[in-house]
Amino acid sequence: MDTSVAINDLKHAFENRSFFQLGDREVLGLLHSAYYTEISYLTSAYFAGCPAATSPRTRSPSEVLYGTKYPEVDRTLTGLLALRWIEKNAYHYFTQNQSSSTRLRYESFKELREYFHAHTRRFMNHDIVFTLVTMQVTNDLGKSAQLKIDLEGHLPRGVPVSSNHDMMMLQILELDQSAKLIPSFSHLRPDLRNAAYESIHLSAGFNPGQLVQGECAPAALTILTKLDLSERDLHLKFMELFLDVAGARGHVNHEGSLTMTEACYQDYCLVRDVSLKVASGAMSPWEAYKAVLRSKTKALQQSGWRVPKGFDLARDAAAIAKTRIFCMARVIDAETADLINCVYENLTVRIREALEEGLCRYGTVDRPAVQPTYMPAMFANLKSHAHPAHAFAALLTYLAQVLTLTRDDLAQLEPGTVIVERDVREILENCMRSDMFLRDPHAVVNASTSLPALQVLQKTH
Repeated sequence: MDTSVAINDLKHAFENRSFFQLGDREVLGLLHSAYYTEISYLTSAYFAGCPAATSPRTRSPSEVLYGTKYPEVDRTLTGLLALRWIEKNAYHYFTQNQSSSTRLRYESFKELREYFHAHTRRFMNHDIVFTLVTMQVTNDLGKSAQLKIDLEGHLPRGVPVSSNHDMMMLQILELDQSAKLIPSFSHLRPDLRNAAYESIHLSAGFNPGQLVQGECAPAALTILTKLDLSERDLHLKFMELFLDVAGARGHVNHEGSLTMTEACYQDYCLVRDVSLKVASGAMSPWEAYKAVLRSKTKALQQSGWRVPKGFDLARDAAAIAKTRIFCMARVIDAETADLINCVYENLTVRIREALEEGLCRYGTVDRPAVQPTYMPAMFANLKSHAHPAHAFAALLTYLAQVLTLTRDDLAQLEPGTVIVERDVREILENCMRSDMFLRDPHAVVNASTSLPALQVLQKTH
C-alpha cells in the first residue's frame, strides 16, 4: 500500500499543529493511514506478561482502528497520545489513573515537557517530531510474527531471523529492506533517517530500559562509545524511550499513563543522564551501572527499607545481586524488598553463589555475561501469587540456572563474545500461567527441562 499521501498529510498536521488540536479518533486515523504497514505488523506482535482486566471509559486505540484489542498496538499508540498530552500540558489527564502515593509530580511533568520543548524546538521542528513519531511507531516491530515471516523471505538461505526483537530490526536495516518492509523510514530526512537507524543499532546492543530493570550487563553500555550518535540523536532516542514508557501499559488503560510514575520518571532520567556521560567519555560503563544500582537502593531506603548489615554495593557481591533483582522485580516498597531479601538468604549456598557470579559479571571475552531477557515480565507475574515467597524462590532458582554458562556453552560462542542473551519468555510464560504453578511454584524449575537458547548480543569486534 502506497502511504505517501497519508504521510504528507501527517507531516502537514505537524506543521499546522492540528496533530495536537484534533480529537484522539481523528489523530489515530491520521497515524493509521500514514503508518498502515507498520501498525498492521503490530497486530501480530507477541506480548510478554499477563494482561490485566480494566474498564476504561473509551475504546482503546486498537479497538477504534480494528474493532478488537491488540496489546502492542495499544501500547505503541498510547505512547503517541502521550506526546499530545505532554504538548498540551495535560498533567491531570496524564496522571489521572495513577495511585496518589506514586503519582508523577507536577514539577516532574513540567520538567518532562520542557525536555521535549528543548529538543523539538517547542514542537515546531516538524522533521524532528515526524522522526520521533516514526521511531515510536517502529520501536517494537521486531515482535511481529508477520514481519518475521516477511523478513525470512529476504534473508539468505540458512540465515535465521534473530529471536531478539531489537536485533531483528537490525537485520532489516543491514539488508537494506527498510523501504519495503518499513516504508515510513524512506520518508525521513536523510540525517534524521541515520539517527533512527543508529537508534536501532543502539537498542540491538544496549536497550536503556533493560538498564532500569537490571536486565543488561554493564558491558552493554560500551556500545554508547562506539556508535556515530550525536547528542541530538541521543536525545531523540531518549524522547522515544519516554514515550514508550508512558504507553507501556496502554493495553490496560489508554486514558493517561499508568507507568510514568514519579519513581519511574526519575529512573529513566538517571539512565538518560548516565548514558550521555558514557557516550561523552565522562563516565565509565561500570560507574554508570553502579549509579543506577545506588539510586535503586536509595529509593528503597526512602520508602522505609532498612538496609541489611554488610550491604555494600562497592564491595559486596550479594548486594549487587540483590539490587539487580530488586530492579528486575520493579520493587518500590520496603515490604517487597524485605521479602526478596529473606527469600534470597534462605536459598542454598550453591544457588546464591550462582546468582552472585552471574549478576556481578561485567561482560568480557574471558567471562561473558548473560542477559536474562524478559525476566522482569516474569517477576511481574508473581505479585498476585498466593505464596509469593515460594514463587520468588522458584524464579530465583531458575534465574541462577539461566545465568550459568557451562564449558559446553562457552565452547559454542563466537570469538569475541562478551554478552549473550537467554530469552526466558517462551519457556516460562505458559508455565507461570498454569494451575500447576499456582499450586507448586517450584514447578517452574522442574517443568523446564531445557534452558533458553544462547544468542550473542555483543562482541568485541
